Amino acid sequence: MTQREQELYDIIRENPSISQNEIAQKMNISRSAVSVYLNELYKKKILLGRGYILNEKKYPVVIGPAHVDIRSIKDSTKPAQGDVYLASKVQLNYGGSAKNVVNYLFHFAQQTRAILVVGDDDFGSSYINDCTKLGILPSDFIVVPNTSTLVYNEFIDEDRNNILSYLSQSKQMELITPIDIQAHSDLLDTASIIIVHDSIPVSVAEYLHVTYPNQPMFLIGSGEQFTIKLQNTLSYYCSTILPMNIAAMMAWKKPMPDVSLDSLPDICRQLVHMGLSDFYIMANPYTMVYCDGKSLTLHTSHNPSYTNPHNFMHYYSDCRDILVATICYYLLNGLDKIEVLDYLAAARNLANSKDFYFEQNISIDKLKDSTKELHPKIISKPLTL
Repeated sequence: MTQREQELYDIIRENPSISQNEIAQKMNISRSAVSVYLNELYKKKILLGRGYILNEKKYPVVIGPAHVDIRSIKDSTKPAQGDVYLASKVQLNYGGSAKNVVNYLFHFAQQTRAILVVGDDDFGSSYINDCTKLGILPSDFIVVPNTSTLVYNEFIDEDRNNILSYLSQSKQMELITPIDIQAHSDLLDTASIIIVHDSIPVSVAEYLHVTYPNQPMFLIGSGEQFTIKLQNTLSYYCSTILPMNIAAMMAWKKPMPDVSLDSLPDICRQLVHMGLSDFYIMANPYTMVYCDGKSLTLHTSHNPSYTNPHNFMHYYSDCRDILVATICYYLLNGLDKIEVLDYLAAARNLANSKDFYFEQNISIDKLKDSTKELHPKIISKPLTL
């Protein structure tokens, strides 16, 4: 909802029989403007009938850092000028994993709320202003004093091979506390699922687990430096997704750059002993693994979009957020296990296509259509604990 729509919603919630003229007086706008806002709430199914029937449906809430992403594609038709490359296209995007998940769920017609963390700089201010189109209100942000907002800069060639990338340093996630999260209890009290980025401090993970025991939590596994520090909280989460190397590092307590599929039963067994009872592992660009704590399912499929065999983690980060959104959509709508693995393979493939790099609009119908081209091979086996 926009800020005005939220204001109107709150007025109706206090007095469902209020007239449009009374609403106009309270909001200091015209009656026709009230009618426009009401129609938007009907379209979004936030109001369910002409009697101002409120939709009290619970929504997912995503918690994580804001990134300002600057993405550029090298112009292959023009030579570099000394050390300076020319770009054929540049885009500034207000992203980050948490915001991306909200955006994907929005395109899946799944209304979602967010608690996003920004620095108190100009990037943070412009980020907040940009988010209103997704219904993320300024009050939904945690602004960390005396910090900068994370900036991710990426320069690639036309085949999406990475030429240069860097992430600025910021303590915007390290400095948030349970008190910051407590200020957003109105969102979390009614969350259908709480989706947390692995950069949250351990104290925040523990606070969420203790304070909201009835809300399932999903963990976004983004990087080993973050996920490893949360390994003692794994039992808090209803599910998670991890790349193979991080899953192996957590299971075996040491860096494992090259891990074979034969190691999966042992990795999954160790993760189950650590507290995970439901999780996904991207084993390689062609194979997704699902473990329900009792059995192991390997889903292998064609992946024509994968062209760079030397940068798996870069590939994982490109498709991670849509994979998270797809799994959470499945958790909220009760899809079959094999069906969601088909969706994940389709999402992984679409997310790495050239067209997707700047336009991230993928609907559930598009995923369904893409699953027809996968020709998956599925192997299920019991997991001996």
